[in-house]
Amino acid sequence: MSLAASCRLRLAFNAALWNPTKEEWSRLGSFIQAEEREKISQFYYKDDAKIRLACRLLIRFALSHTTKLNWKDLKLFRDERDKPYLDPHLKTNIFFNASHQGDYVVVITDTVNVGVDVMDVRESHGDLENFFKLMNRQFTPHEWTIINQPETAKEKMKAFYRNWCLKESFVKALGIGISYPLLSLNFQPQCSLYSWGIVTSSLLFIDGKVESDWSFEESMIDDNHVVAVARNFGPLKTSCLFNTVTINDILRKTELLEACSEIDDVFENCFYKPDKPRRKQL
Repeated sequence: MSLAASCRLRLAFNAALWNPTKEEWSRLGSFIQAEEREKISQFYYKDDAKIRLACRLLIRFALSHTTKLNWKDLKLFRDERDKPYLDPHLKTNIFFNASHQGDYVVVITDTVNVGVDVMDVRESHGDLENFFKLMNRQFTPHEWTIINQPETAKEKMKAFYRNWCLKESFVKALGIGISYPLLSLNFQPQCSLYSWGIVTSSLLFIDGKVESDWSFEESMIDDNHVVAVARNFGPLKTSCLFNTVTINDILRKTELLEACSEIDDVFENCFYKPDKPRRKQL
């Protein structure tokens, strides 16, 4: 994969297709910070640990590319809301955000504040009517009208996940998360999503007032995964699609942060954890 020199990246990694060996797992642990390994080790299921490992690797890959810094020179921290950020002493002026759900990890970088969210539109939560009742206070009446427009349950859930990604991308850009009063956000998509391009026309109203300082990029990574990017300071003249990277692309950038022999047993034993039960899909 070849990436043009740019501070604005949109990257996707299919973690479902990635099955590291025990030796690869241990080696990859040496490419991330110790506190990152500690967080990964806390997951009960191997699938969750694997996708979090992929996320940390993809973040470092993206930042190494955009900042032109060596892998080993990148130092990541977390704020009081657990949002990762790059060491401010590096003075890179690069913003980034990440998300993972379903088969994919996505990471974005930009020169302005950004947020991203990805969802697997196939994921089912049981009875549709009961699920929508449970989620009732997450969307405005106008948004529920849009979500319920399709005729089939599958298309309704796709509309639900599209709107959820829009809301999540915005609150993640703010660094607040779902504690934000989501009912104050009213998204108005202006057209349908399609599989071959980017939709940038969706509007955000907060307490009835349109937010002209924010723009949104919506696309489908594949037939089953919708992704939304929230970008501060208005729309760009050109938007970029997500590029899919492989583990080999990432490995070309990696550098050891510490010797493989120093990787603790707790992280290594994540490899033997059970797989997570799969949710039903539509």
